[in-house]
Amino acid sequence: MSHNLKEKIDVYKIRVEELDRNYFSHRELEWRITLQFLSGYAAIGAGYYALRKDGPNEFLGWWCIAIIGLLFIAYLFFGSLHRQRLRWTRELKNDYLAKLHTLSGVPQEEAGKTYTPRFPHFYAFGTQIFVHIIAVISAVAYIYKTMK
Repeated sequence: MSHNLKEKIDVYKIRVEELDRNYFSHRELEWRITLQFLSGYAAIGAGYYALRKDGPNEFLGWWCIAIIGLLFIAYLFFGSLHRQRLRWTRELKNDYLAKLHTLSGVPQEEAGKTYTPRFPHFYAFGTQIFVHIIAVISAVAYIYKTMK
């Protein structure tokens, strides 16, 4: 193996490790974003409770429900952008790994021959959406019930 080829392989290894760290830091960020939006729903519910001092306020209630809806739509938008970034990072890492296998002459194992995941991309997304839907329904139900 030539010295130049060994340097290329080392660079590819470093790049794969960097992309792997990037991917897992994005996973952590994904959950932080989720918790921030969930805190926003709770803050709107608490704000509604604090602002309705004089009794039920239907106008304020509908505004709070609309803000919760807009917040949920914003979460869906930012979540989809973040998942695109996660998928792009993972695909780029896989491309580097394929090139690394080609350069080193080591055969690459094919994933999925014996086992295929039931939900290959959306396990965290499904959980997050489920939690968001429960939080949104809870906040809206509370506001709707107390605004009349």
